Amino acid sequence: MDWHGPSAREAFSTIDALTNILNGRDEWRIFGLAPGTKALLMGHSNGGQGAWYASARHPDRVVGGT
Repeated sequence: MDWHGPSAREAFSTIDALTNILNGRDEWRIFGLAPGTKALLMGHSNGGQGAWYASARHPDRVVGGT
C-alpha cells in the first residue's frame, strides 16, 4: 500500500491504539501520551516518502519528519 491512503490511516490508528492501551491500565498511565501529542516520523526509502507525505498533509498530528 502506498502512503496516500490506507498506510497513513493505519499508522495513525496505531498511535491511537497505543494511547488507548497505555491509558487502559492504571500502572501504565505514567507512560501514556498527553492529549494532542504529535508524532515525529522517520523513514527510509518508501518509509521516508511516507514520513514526508504525512508530515506535509497532517500537521495537526505530526511535529516533523525526516
